[in-house]
Amino acid sequence: MKPNYIIIGVQKSATTSAISYLNQHPDIFCNWGELHFFDLNKHYKNGINWYETKLAKNNKYKKKIIGVKTPFYIFSKKSIDRIHKHYPNIKLLIFLRDPVTRAFSQYNHMVQESEKNDTGFRMKINPKTTLKQIIDKDLKRKIISKQRTIIQRGFYIDQINYVLTKFPRNNIKIIIAEWYKQNPLKWNNEIYKFLGTFPLKKIKTEMQHVRQYHIEQKQSDMKRLIKIYKPYNEKLFKFLGYRIKEWM
Repeated sequence: MKPNYIIIGVQKSATTSAISYLNQHPDIFCNWGELHFFDLNKHYKNGINWYETKLAKNNKYKKKIIGVKTPFYIFSKKSIDRIHKHYPNIKLLIFLRDPVTRAFSQYNHMVQESEKNDTGFRMKINPKTTLKQIIDKDLKRKIISKQRTIIQRGFYIDQINYVLTKFPRNNIKIIIAEWYKQNPLKWNNEIYKFLGTFPLKKIKTEMQHVRQYHIEQKQSDMKRLIKIYKPYNEKLFKFLGYRIKEWM
């Protein structure tokens, strides 16, 4: 069964919570977990039938609108190209979060998981690595489409512009994570409408993966990130047609 939609971005932006909300709708199924089909060659080589069979099998209640999330996709041009090759008319959901807090959240996540010495965690770093070192290293990268990259993932407008070279604007729904958390019923009903089904009168509030930070934010790092992201945010606000006060 072909998917109707994919959540392609961005990481650390309430996309796991979105799975819970989408699955509350009687018409919508969203696959739990990330299949990483379009970005990982070891999965992609299994073929599109393998992917669709896996989604159909996981859709136990046989809902009519099915989808999946892998928020790394928006950062991977290869993934966007592959999605377009197989599903040129698919609908895409993009969740965006203040890139400053998103970067710190990902850094905190990487440190915490690396401290656990989890061999299955693909973004391991030395737990003693500072955010300043991450920023310095990322900004020197010539190839930026790597899993470990943190800073460039917040250059949202560049990623959206590439998606738009493959998909029409009407196929893309952008959700601001801060607004989504504040009023989940309103924004999920917008998503339901975008996916072609009816709104709900109420939903159960579920916020997944609320991670506790044990790393102190350094004002120097945060101010630097604000400066780095400002020009990209301004371009994004112009594209969206509105400003996001929570990011300012």
